[in-house]
Amino acid sequence: MRPDFGGGAAELTTPTAPFFGEVEFFAWLGGYTDGEGYIGWDGTARVVYTTTCLPILLWLQERLEAGTLRQLSREGRTLSRKHAYQLSFSGPIARRLLMRLRTFLYEKRQQADLVLSVEPASPGKLLPPGEHDRRLSIRKRLREMRHREYT
Repeated sequence: MRPDFGGGAAELTTPTAPFFGEVEFFAWLGGYTDGEGYIGWDGTARVVYTTTCLPILLWLQERLEAGTLRQLSREGRTLSRKHAYQLSFSGPIARRLLMRLRTFLYEKRQQADLVLSVEPASPGKLLPPGEHDRRLSIRKRLREMRHREYT
């Protein structure tokens, strides 16, 4: 079931070709992730897409059969009057997505590798000595990688 954010958004059609095969789809999504995606880790793997183009996110959610879609608050936004939307993947789903995308990533491949280097914690089990500090350093490194300057 598609969420209804008002404004007839559920009636919009996606501009993306319906004949994408699996390889073409993940190649396209790798490029889209490099440009519009966020790869992070906050105790679990995360992949997030934020845009004002709701049809793309609806199509991604339908194609991947996963993800949480939400409309972002417009409070404090002065540059644009458009609504912004966010599609999020986390945990094992985000890890599987990163494993599929890794080959097609250029800008964010190192971020994906860092996130994939962290083994998911088992519920109720303590982390081995030093693992907590390693995870904190990975979070710090990811944050630094996102704030890279281009010349």
